[in-house]
Amino acid sequence: MPHLPFPPTLMRSLFALAFGVLALASCAKNTANPLAANINGKIPDQIDDPLGIGTKPTAPAKQAAPSFIHNAKSRLSPLSGDARDFVALLNQGGGVVSVWASAPASWVWAHSAALNANFGDAFNWAMQPIGDGLFRFVNKLTRTCLNAYGQGVIHYPCDPNNPNQFFRILPMDNGASAIQSASTNLCLQTSMHTKANHPITLNKCLQVANSEQQWFIIPPFLKPTPIIYP
Repeated sequence: MPHLPFPPTLMRSLFALAFGVLALASCAKNTANPLAANINGKIPDQIDDPLGIGTKPTAPAKQAAPSFIHNAKSRLSPLSGDARDFVALLNQGGGVVSVWASAPASWVWAHSAALNANFGDAFNWAMQPIGDGLFRFVNKLTRTCLNAYGQGVIHYPCDPNNPNQFFRILPMDNGASAIQSASTNLCLQTSMHTKANHPITLNKCLQVANSEQQWFIIPPFLKPTPIIYP
């Protein structure tokens, strides 16, 4: 019996199937990187630095807005809710975890609590339980989530499927806590050698007392209400 070629319809089906398998393989590769697509949905070239901002925290005054940010000047709409829905994260040196630049994918640093009048709700976070003892932190001012990235943390649009936004709270005997990234198992650490701007990095969680990894979860910073006498 002579060999019959595949019908055109079957060839098209086989081609479509092969294309689908390749697409699934590509997606599977990206699942290990929750930030494989940036805010505009474009696939980045750098896997270690998918957002193109570098892997080391950059001082707030020196960081330029990421190139894919087009609406950084849009008016912010802070989260509403009871004050009891929010917390602030204070370290031993008096630094508060805060958003400095409102553009998503900007590095998060700790700034002196004395600057609360300047930072306002950028100091405050909604601490949301997501199950299995994990939490995510949503900034009250920007509505973005604390996100482990490279050697530090950024704030980035919240995504329930992004494990880089999941954290564990590890209580300590003195009332402080270590904040551990669920995706890297590294802990938030800040330098104690500066007075106003404290870089936040991700480092191996230490079993011994280390003031640079100690954070106090405190009530949010609120605008003072003046007392008016009759």
